[in-house]
Amino acid sequence: MSESMALVGLDVRQAQTVAAVLDPLSGELRVERLRGAPAVVVPVFLERLGRPVRAVYEAGPTGFGLARAAGERVVDLRVVAPGSIPESARRPGEDRPA
Repeated sequence: MSESMALVGLDVRQAQTVAAVLDPLSGELRVERLRGAPAVVVPVFLERLGRPVRAVYEAGPTGFGLARAAGERVVDLRVVAPGSIPESARRPGEDRPA
């Protein structure tokens, strides 16, 4: 992994996506709320970060368009299963996998 790569976590919803972007060099973390369908996140946000990107989002029905758009544009976007997210990363009261 390149040290200048942006690491991005996406919370994908039907009408908006929340993106957390970590710069591994500086440790800077920023959060952005992106309005619009999930498929626009790749061309409107990820490709405009200006450097290589490794992004992840939790598997769910709203992310299919996002995954297709990333695949077509060769963006490193990985889907993670809800059960593989550590409990410590969840806020109290959030749904837990069965």
